[in-house]
Amino acid sequence: MADIEFSCPGCGTVLAAPEEMSGQLVECPECENQMAVPGAEHAAAPAAAGDGKVCPECGQAMPADAVLCMGCGFHTELGKKITTEFQ
Repeated sequence: MADIEFSCPGCGTVLAAPEEMSGQLVECPECENQMAVPGAEHAAAPAAAGDGKVCPECGQAMPADAVLCMGCGFHTELGKKITTEFQ
């Protein structure tokens, strides 16, 4: 199986994990931020240099100070998607 490459949402370090670790929490060796390993279909390209960052779940560009991806609802500090119910 191939490795999934993704970026740490905290510091942008490029990480790799085996596909079988998809969904498991891992810790960044650089900044100790915890995040979920994305699924192979959602693996984000490594964050490009610049002002923003990339959602580790869906790969959508995010502002540098954002913690919630507006594309998929992934919370970078919690390491999981969050949902809200409207009544």
